[in-house]
Order: sequence, then structure tokens, then C-alpha cells
Amino acid sequence: MKKFYCLFILAIFILSCNRKTYTWSPVGSGVNNLVWSIATFKGEMYAGGSFTVAGGKQVNHIARWNGSEWHLVGKGINKMVLCMAQFNGKLFAAGGFDSAGGEPALNIACWNGNEWQPVGKGIKGTVSALCIYNKELYAAGRFDTVDGKPAHSIARWDGEKWSDAGTGLDSGKISFICGLAVYHGELYASGNFRAVAGKQGNNISRWDGKEWKAVGQGISYPLTTMATYKDELYVCGVFDTAGGTPANYIARWNGNEWSPVGTGVGNGQFASIWSVTTYNDELIVGGLFKSAGEQQANYIAKWNGSSWDPVGGGMNSPVHSLGVYNDELYAGGLFDTVEAKPMNHIARWNGKISK
Repeated sequence: MKKFYCLFILAIFILSCNRKTYTWSPVGSGVNNLVWSIATFKGEMYAGGSFTVAGGKQVNHIARWNGSEWHLVGKGINKMVLCMAQFNGKLFAAGGFDSAGGEPALNIACWNGNEWQPVGKGIKGTVSALCIYNKELYAAGRFDTVDGKPAHSIARWDGEKWSDAGTGLDSGKISFICGLAVYHGELYASGNFRAVAGKQGNNISRWDGKEWKAVGQGISYPLTTMATYKDELYVCGVFDTAGGTPANYIARWNGNEWSPVGTGVGNGQFASIWSVTTYNDELIVGGLFKSAGEQQANYIAKWNGSSWDPVGGGMNSPVHSLGVYNDELYAGGLFDTVEAKPMNHIARWNGKISK
């Protein structure tokens, strides 16, 4: 009996040593304002946003993190960076600015690892989403002119010149696109609009490279972001129905029909989701909410395909950006505290066994 007891205690000890525990940790001393976008480029993590200081250094709205410290990205960008994407071996940054690296660049610019360069004559209006589709870079937002030519809220760059994507959004004072994603060989655009190229959209439409098409009955209210997960397209925003079916701020599209994602987020309270990504075979969402499914989740949560869970203790203010770098999940936003610990606007979740 004594031998059995000793073996039992040893087994419990081994199991406890191997139990997965996850922790949030700071990213250096963080940044001094909101992080809108996170991307990776040439082995480093890039953050863009409204901040001007990162790790105590003047950085001007964009900075890079090598895993241990923050660095400048040339002379930076003079105003807000909202989105980033890699294309043709360069990092493209876009938002609401008119200068990059001290040189004129209208709302979009590219970084080759050494210097900033303009992207044609730029885009006349705010750019809020970038995506690669059919070997071209698509930019979307709220604008009406690209390179001096008409382009209503969406355009594409082939590496040398800009062109439109059909006629884009139908005119509307508050029409815009803020999310782009590729799913089943088509480019999906989401935002706040009723029609694209004269075809009913209801806040989401898809482009096959030649024409725009509807996505079922669409979504009831504006969308903010999208991502693919387990062969379905997940869309997020401030809506409460998708395809006529109740869906609290998040829904999924399988190519034929809409369905809810559990009971969504918010638990009956007003909420919104601002960012989504995949990590460790789970879907991660960040935004303005305090619950996901039936569980408390402070501004960040994860979905495993069947149920919702919090991501640790979460943040004290909304999450606006998510990304993955060096096998860790990075979250950026308005927050300055994570699990009651000071973390200035950006934090990382290790996703590994703590030792």
C-alpha cells in the first residue's frame, strides 16, 4: 500500500509539472498609444498605430520588435498606421498619413528593409485594410481616388501600377470597406455598404477577379474584420444577424450559408470585435466585450470550433489588433493593464508550457 501511495504521488507530481499554464507578458516597455496593426517582416514583429514612442524611443507611428527590444523603422510615418501586409518582398503600411521616411507618401507606403518608398501617387482617403489576392495587393478603406484615377473604396497594385476592382462601392456618404480576406479562391470585402458595382451586398461582397457577387443575404450591420478558420470564413463586427439568423457580433460562412458562432460575444450587451486571427489551432478575437459564450472574457477570447474560452485574465480596455510572432500571440490596443500587470498597449501570450 505504501509503495502504491508513493507511485500515486509521483504520478501527480509529473502531471502537474507537464500541465500547460499560459501567461501574458510585456513587450519591452510597450508603446505610448493605441496599436492598430501587427505584422511580421524579415524575422521581426512590426506594430503600427497612433503611438509615437516604443520602448522609450521616438518611432513615429510604426516600430519593429526583434524579440528583445524595440527599433525604429527609418524615420517612421507622420500620422496613423491602420494596416500592414507583405507583398513582393516589401512591407506595405497604410492608414491616414501623407509622409513616410520624411518623403511624400499619400496614405500608403512600402518599406524594403532599408528605406520607405511611395506606392505610385498614393490613395486619396483613408486605407483600413490590405490583402494579397491573385498576386496583387488590394487596398480598401474610404477613398474615391487612387493614383489620380477614380476608385471607390477598393483598388489593386500589381507592383508597378494601380487599377480599380470593378467600379467598387456604390456612392454613399458613410460607405467604406474595413476588412479583406481570401476564401475559396475569392476576395471578400466587408464594411459598411449596401451595394458593390450595382449589386446588393449588405456589408459584405465577394470578388472573383472579374465581378462582384452577393454573400447570401449579407449581414445586418457593419463588419470590421474577417479570417478563415477550419475551412470557414469568420466575419466580425457590430451586427446581430447574419443571413437573417441571430449572430452576436461574429458569424461564419461555409460557402453556401451563414451560421452563428456559439452564442457569440457580449452576452446580450452591446459589443464589437475589432480583430481576429488564428493561433494554436484556435480562432482568437479581440475587441470591445466582457464575455464570450457564457464565460467572462475581458476584451479577448478564443474559439476552438465548438466552444468559447477566455485568454487568461484579459485586458482592462479593448483589443484592436492581433498577430503571431515567434510562436507567441501578440495583442495590441487601448489597454495599459493585462491581468492586473502594467503592459502599455501591447502584450504577448506565450502559448507554451511554463517552467
